[in-house]
Amino acid sequence: MKFYVIIILAFLSTQVIAQSRTIIFDYTVDYAIPNRKKMTQDTVQINLSRDGRYIHTRNAALSQELTKSFLNKGFGGKMQNVDFDLIFDTQNLDMHVNLASEGLEFYMKMNMLNLLNKEAKGKNEDVTLVTARIEDDIRILDKQVDAFFVWPDIKPENKMFMAVYPEFPVDNNAILKRLLEVLVTSSKPDLKLSMDIPNGLIMVVKENDRALIEAVAIEEVKKQIELSHDFKLSE
Repeated sequence: MKFYVIIILAFLSTQVIAQSRTIIFDYTVDYAIPNRKKMTQDTVQINLSRDGRYIHTRNAALSQELTKSFLNKGFGGKMQNVDFDLIFDTQNLDMHVNLASEGLEFYMKMNMLNLLNKEAKGKNEDVTLVTARIEDDIRILDKQVDAFFVWPDIKPENKMFMAVYPEFPVDNNAILKRLLEVLVTSSKPDLKLSMDIPNGLIMVVKENDRALIEAVAIEEVKKQIELSHDFKLSE
């Protein structure tokens, strides 16, 4: 019963796109991400637009988890081989989700703002993400990268290492600023966040010498998705 209530609420809180929209992706990157629960590494393929506006993934591991924990509860275990697509609009914070499995298909559009806890907590402080360039010659996947440390000025001990590939000039500020701004300011509405992250495809992010995300394959591509009630990926 709970499953059907969730489905009804999902449809009531989403809207179908009346007109199709073509989204162009310029780069594909495979990221290795540690899975602490399984003590392994998951590989996630991401498609990105150069301007940082859209991110797309077709994640088999997430599809399996959704099938096990959510979808099959409502369909008696009948959903198999689920295709899962997600497009994230970094500016509007809309998540477009498409699920398809042997004649069954769901499309949902959700705004991240509706999923956040907006209860005000703590005091408001303006936050600046500080970056400090590392001049060492660093190569990842045999490519010269720009490396730097980044940290919030109010917590300099929370320093992270990042490296980007400038030949694939993804606008990281477009990707990160709006997202972090909403995550941070959801409970502190008057807080202002500023940053100046170098452009380039993110190759690695480390915290305390531990990789949180690391590129294992990158490619310049021309892919497009016709975004309507379903996803059609072409290249």
